[in-house]
Amino acid sequence: MKRVIVFFFLSAAFAALHGCALTKGVVSQGVDINKSIEDSENKIMVMNILRARDHMPMYFSSISSFNGSLPNMNGGLGFSFPFGGDASHEYKLTPGLNVSGSLSYTIANLNTHQFMRGISKPIDGETFKYYWDMGWPKALLMHLFVESIKLYSIQKDEKGNIVGMLSERVYENYPLKIDKYNKFSSEINLMIKDGLFLGYNEKYFPDKDDKFAVEKDVYFAQVKNIGNLNSAESSFIFKNNYTLTLPPEKKSKCENHKLAVVYLRSPEALIYYLGEIVRYQFKGNNNDLIRVRIDGDPDSDPEPIFILEEVRDFSGKDSSFVDVEYNGKKYSMPKTYHGKSVRSPEVLSLLTQLIGVYKYSEEMPKTPTVRLIE
Repeated sequence: MKRVIVFFFLSAAFAALHGCALTKGVVSQGVDINKSIEDSENKIMVMNILRARDHMPMYFSSISSFNGSLPNMNGGLGFSFPFGGDASHEYKLTPGLNVSGSLSYTIANLNTHQFMRGISKPIDGETFKYYWDMGWPKALLMHLFVESIKLYSIQKDEKGNIVGMLSERVYENYPLKIDKYNKFSSEINLMIKDGLFLGYNEKYFPDKDDKFAVEKDVYFAQVKNIGNLNSAESSFIFKNNYTLTLPPEKKSKCENHKLAVVYLRSPEALIYYLGEIVRYQFKGNNNDLIRVRIDGDPDSDPEPIFILEEVRDFSGKDSSFVDVEYNGKKYSMPKTYHGKSVRSPEVLSLLTQLIGVYKYSEEMPKTPTVRLIE
């Protein structure tokens, strides 16, 4: 009888170990899959930035699904003991364990009609304002999202009819034209210092069910009361009373008939912008970096927007966020630069979110236009 009790006790213990191992296997596999997605998506994004640097076509792919069965553990426990008149006191315990399972995944080619239309569309004002209100550094958002700011004066005839628009000045955010980039960056910093603000113009109108719906139109404005707008330290746009707006222009009137139109990038254009930053970084022998004053304060120390380093060997996760090989060379996104933390992972996170938001669209991207309605 004691032998039977020992047998059943060992069988129960083996079954408990089997269930515990199965649970841990499921959790571990789920975490490993998530890490694989992280590593894959980051590497593909960095590779496309490097392709943009070299003015090569970009290719997008993603792990779309995982298929398979959970780990299946089959085991047994054999227990034998002698019986009969001539049996000796020898007992045998024979455990057995067999683990089986499979896992497969599907790689999706994202270079499709819908995907390319989606990432080619300029970022809309509501998306820009969302990140603005979330507390992202204003100067960083303006440098990443804004392609250019074009200043126009509205031309009217003797009867007050609009006959055209005269281009007066362009602030161009292009790293390889460093003089123009510095002028753009300086104007952005001064605008933020002068109180640059994003708000909503809300219009209420009845919908099909005779209920009121809201149409939101994002606008730029200056809300801070600046007493020295005539000072050389103030932004040119605010000092000269330009009306800041996104295209197309929907306002009925503009102060002094002057417009400053803010043109936003598409997610695809943002990748090319980061590629140009990396291109400038590796241009020449000085390994220079495109920097931005993150808080918009002209007196603060500028920080690099995005950094990639060419390395001989990968040093691992302790010193880099992403390691990738491209065209026979190795590149790393460092965690620090000269002992200070970097903005590269924040920029990569922002870019990944925008790709996810704009990845599908049925509409063709439209060239920004300026429309005046009186």
